[in-house]
Amino acid sequence: MTVISVSALSLSFGDKDILKNVGFSLNEGDKLGIVGVNGAGKTSLFRLICGEYTPTDGQIFVSRDKSLGWLKQDEAVDPSFGDVTLLDYMLSLNISLLEKEREIADVELAIAETDAEGDEEKLMRLSSRLSRLHEAYAAEGGLSYKNKAKSMLLHMGFGEEELSRSVASLSGGQHTRLALARLLAAEPDILLLDEPTNHLDIDALLWLEEFLLSYPKTVLVISHDRYFLDKVTGKTLMLDATHAKLYPGCYTVAKAQKELDDAAQDKHYREQQKIIRRIEANIAFQRRCGQEHNFVTIRAKQKQLDRMERVEAVKGPAKEIGFAFKSDTLYSQEVLTV
Repeated sequence: MTVISVSALSLSFGDKDILKNVGFSLNEGDKLGIVGVNGAGKTSLFRLICGEYTPTDGQIFVSRDKSLGWLKQDEAVDPSFGDVTLLDYMLSLNISLLEKEREIADVELAIAETDAEGDEEKLMRLSSRLSRLHEAYAAEGGLSYKNKAKSMLLHMGFGEEELSRSVASLSGGQHTRLALARLLAAEPDILLLDEPTNHLDIDALLWLEEFLLSYPKTVLVISHDRYFLDKVTGKTLMLDATHAKLYPGCYTVAKAQKELDDAAQDKHYREQQKIIRRIEANIAFQRRCGQEHNFVTIRAKQKQLDRMERVEAVKGPAKEIGFAFKSDTLYSQEVLTV
C-alpha cells in the first residue's frame, strides 16, 4: 500500500530553485534514507511532506489514515513543559490512559463509599463500570505504557536518577534525545527523522538501529552517517543540484549505482557535445558560403539542434575543505618572568 507519493514536485524561493521535478513513492513499511550535501533540500522535503511548505509545482500525497511524526534536527521540547519531569513528559503522550486512570480512581472511591452505605444495586452498577474501564485501559496498553516510557528514556541515555529531573534543566542535546524518545514511544505510522543520531552515545545509537530495523511502519531518515543508513534503510533518495533519484538499497549500494549512472551520463554528455559542435561548425561554414541553398541547410541544422534533448553535464564532486595548524617554534626555555 502506498503511503507517500511525490509527483513532479518543485520548490522555489524567488528565483532560487530548491527542488525541481522530484518524484518517488513509498509503501507501508519502507525505510528510506535521504542524502545530499547541506542545502540540497532534504529538510525542505520534510517540510513539504508535513505541510509546512507549499510546493511551487507538483503534488504530494500522504495517506489520510496514517499518523505522521517528525523529529526536527536539534529539536527543543515545548517550553510549557519546563516544570514537568522527564517521566511525566513521556506519560503525557497518553492522555486517554491518564484520563482513564483518574476515572478508575473516582469509581473505586465511589465503590468504597457505596459499600459503606450498603446500596447493593448501585454497587453492582459501579462494579460493572469499573470492570469495563479496566478492560478498556488494558486494551489501550495501560498495563505497560509506564514501563515503556521509562525504558525509552533509559535507552536514550538518561539515567534512572534523571527521570525526576525537570525538562527545563536539560541541555540542548538532551532536549533532542527527549523529543526522540517521546516520538518513538508514540509509534507514528510515518516516522520522519532529521539527523536522529546527533547527541546519541554509542549505546543509544546501537539501540536506535535495532529499534528502527524492527519498526514495522514507514521511516524516512535524513542523515550524514553512512554506517547508520546502511544498517537501517532499504531505499535511498539522493538529492543533487535540485534533482532527486530513488535507488533501491542502502546508502553504499545507492552510491555505487549513482557513480555508474554518472559515468554513463558523462559519456553520453561528451558524445552529444561532439555532435553539437559538429553541427554548429557546419552551420558556421554554411553561413560563410552565403548561397541560398546554404540558408536552407542552416535552417534544417538549427531545427536539429532545437529538437535535441540536451543531456546535462554531471556535477563535479563537492569541494573539500583542508586546513592545518602550524605551531610556533619555542625560542626560549623561559616560560614566565615576574
